[in-house]
Parts: sequence; structure tokens; C-alpha cells
Amino acid sequence: MIGAGASASSGIPLTNSLLPHLVRLLDRDFQKRLSRFIEYLYPRYHDSWGNLPALEELLSQIDVFLDFNERVKKKHKFKNAEIRELKASLLRSIRTFLSGECHMRRLANSPIYLLAKRLGENDSIVTLNWDLLLERALTDHGIHYSYEKKSGSLTVSKPHGSINWLLSGSSSKLTGAKRSFQSEGKIVVCAPESLPEDHDSVPAIIPPSIAKKWPPAFDAIWKQSWSSLHNADEVYILGFSLPPEDLHVRFVMRTAIRANESGRTRSLLVKLVNPDRSVYLRFASLMSSRIEHFEARLENVAVEELLRQ
Repeated sequence: MIGAGASASSGIPLTNSLLPHLVRLLDRDFQKRLSRFIEYLYPRYHDSWGNLPALEELLSQIDVFLDFNERVKKKHKFKNAEIRELKASLLRSIRTFLSGECHMRRLANSPIYLLAKRLGENDSIVTLNWDLLLERALTDHGIHYSYEKKSGSLTVSKPHGSINWLLSGSSSKLTGAKRSFQSEGKIVVCAPESLPEDHDSVPAIIPPSIAKKWPPAFDAIWKQSWSSLHNADEVYILGFSLPPEDLHVRFVMRTAIRANESGRTRSLLVKLVNPDRSVYLRFASLMSSRIEHFEARLENVAVEELLRQ
């Protein structure tokens, strides 16, 4: 199970520090409109101070605003349509920024690169990251992977979506469309080297907000993630902090691992790599299995040490 800390070990900023990078990618008009909206939400915010909120918090605020603004208020300083447009622009900026970062970062000998080399077709990865560093590492090693459970390939589940996914019908220009998956065919996977750059297509990524919502096509991905944890003999949690507001992932982990534990004759092996001790306590509250905690960043833990039984 891989979180933002794993990508940070290769130089990609953590999700909570992404917003300043995204704002610089917006045109001046959108920057001004976003600044006005943030100032409306956060009275102490000042454009020249640069005290932007964390991206996860802002996206949560946007989702709550869209849910309640027109239900509880008669007059509206900001219309829902305008805020939806701002949110879509932020999501497109996430794709643009992370795509550039993935292309620029040198993977060789990074933790993700070294870990990918050890993986095989019987392994499953649940990654909460939108970027494509893992896919790049697997491709470099010649390891076949699939976003669906398939015989003979490593399974990569991305319940928060991916920058190379589009919802079919979200754009008339599915440039570089590689193939679609899920039974309804609602998600289109694009080749990483030909991600759409038009202004209409919004990537199929789910912001990590409290009011998390997703299209029906994502249901199978969440079920697949649950199944991977339920059937695992060993669980490695790398650079994922299990944010308190991410109740959906917490539910999946708690129910899948407890079901896993109840049907076992041997204890489940669980290893956690995270420098924050409070993260250990969050995971410990979800399971009865003993957790071996590496209180360090992923780049400071040798893969051999991590995988040693």
C-alpha cells in the first residue's frame, strides 16, 4: 500500500504542499478568481503572504460548498457553476504538474524503483497516488501490470484515480486513448506520453476530501482494493499516513484486514514505513495484528531490510 510519502522519496511534493505549484499553472484570470474564493473561505488569507491552505483541505471545502451553498443560502457571492469550474481547473493543473514531475524525476535507485524490481504477478499494489512513478518503475523493469485483476500480471489498484485516466464522455478529444476498462467502460486509460492537454478534459482523480464522491466506474476499483487487503499474507504500508479525514480508506482497511485476520491460522505480517509515530497509532487502531514500524522515511530504509522476514 503506497502513499504520497513514497513519491516524495523521488522528489515529488507531498499532496498537502501541491497547491502553490498548481496556482502557478493557472492563467491570471483563474488565479484571481481562486484567490478571491480562498479569501472568502479563509478570512486571514492574504495573496501576498502566500498562506495558502493545504490542497486536501481546500478540495474538501470546495466539495462542502457545492453541496450546501445553494441549499442554505438565498444570496450567493459565488455561484456553484463558477466553483465547479475552479475545481476542474485545479484537477487539470494536478495532471499537468504531476505529469511534468514524473517525466523529470530520475527513478534509478529510488525506493520505488528498487521495490518494483522485487514485485511479481502474485503481488498486488494499492496506491493512493495520482502520479505514474510506480508505472514507470514497473515498465523499466519489464514487469507487466494491469489496473484490473488479471492472470499473469501484477495488479495495481488506484482507488483515488490516476492522471492518465479520463472519464469517457468528459472530453471529445481522447488523444492517446490506449484502452478502456471497467464493465461499463467509463474509464479510459491514456498512454502516459500522450496525456490530453486540451482545456475540456478533466482527469479521473478523486480528491482526498471528507465528502469524497466518485463515478460508478470506481466502485470496482474500491472493491478490488478491499479484496487485495483481504487476501494478503503480507501487507507493507509505505509512505501512507492514513489522513484522519480519509474515512473511506479507513473503512476499507479496517473491514478488509479484520476479515483477513478472522480467517487466518497464522498471524498477518504487517510492516509500516513512516517517520510519524502518530501514523503508527492510526493503523494500530484498525487491526489486531502486530505492526512492525520503521520510524523513518522510505528512502532511509533499505528494501532488503524491509522485506527480510
